[in-house]
Amino acid sequence: MNKTLIKLFKLFTFAFIFTISLSTNVFAYEDIYYINSNDVSFTEEQYINLVRMGFTEEEIDGITKELFESYGDMNQVRLDKTVTKYFRETTLNDSTYVEEISEREYENEVPNLSLNLVSPNSNSIHETNYKKITLTSYQVDITRPTERFVVSDLIWKKLPNVRSYDIYAARVSGGYITNGTQFGSMTATGTKFDSNCAPMGTQDYTNTYSSGNSAWNISNGTFGYTGVGFTSELKKVPYVCINDLGMYSASVSGYSARLSFKSQTGTTVYTSYQHASKDVSYNSVYHAYSFSSSGLGKVIYFSNSTLRNSYDAMGGVELTL
Repeated sequence: MNKTLIKLFKLFTFAFIFTISLSTNVFAYEDIYYINSNDVSFTEEQYINLVRMGFTEEEIDGITKELFESYGDMNQVRLDKTVTKYFRETTLNDSTYVEEISEREYENEVPNLSLNLVSPNSNSIHETNYKKITLTSYQVDITRPTERFVVSDLIWKKLPNVRSYDIYAARVSGGYITNGTQFGSMTATGTKFDSNCAPMGTQDYTNTYSSGNSAWNISNGTFGYTGVGFTSELKKVPYVCINDLGMYSASVSGYSARLSFKSQTGTTVYTSYQHASKDVSYNSVYHAYSFSSSGLGKVIYFSNSTLRNSYDAMGGVELTL
């Protein structure tokens, strides 16, 4: 082969490799479906799978790169197990009564008739709220068959009068929570305004809590965490809109919260959402509790009786993965 043919062969080979490389890069770029505010890239399949597991756009936007990488490929999501419990919370003066109820009672907002028969005086405060807590496990990576993605969701059916700092926490036995995989969110659904401050439906105002956030309280074990929990405020007015005519507050129509993390098959998970039925300060509670089976909801234990009595003591939910 003469020198001219060798040069042409090398030129053709370079052009072919460059073309393949360019097309591969274009394919990789086109495979990106969504990039969140933390510069994390999601394929369409990964994004859809997160939505299938109940994650909202605001929650997906709050996921960090380190957190998302800990989830694995997330290309095949399989529902593993799920359990749901319903609770009625009745406040009469300074006393709060929480009880587990049926789905029918929850959906129809059936009150506690024995408490309603109490004749309150003119200074009495009588309030009934309803909450639903769900605990679900998923297999999200077929190459890691013993790992489970755990999600706990809390939904308020009626809004409480006291809106202070609530706690969402989990405790495990017979296993551990994988370090750095905890993620939490607190969402207030409120008024959405147009550019002229006219109400136009509702939107979610979400605070997300990735693993490095100071709101987390963590109990370390031998192989991972034995308990995780975050403290977040039930916002009274999430946002306002201002124009030439004045300032308009967004009224809240709903609250929800989410707690998620990675664990393993054979682990028993306990989750608890504790609502502050009295005003508390963030600094006084966010690291003031430990994780114990004798705690509120079998999870959150306050040694300080004043703090313990500031929360509603709603029952928790448990699931063996």
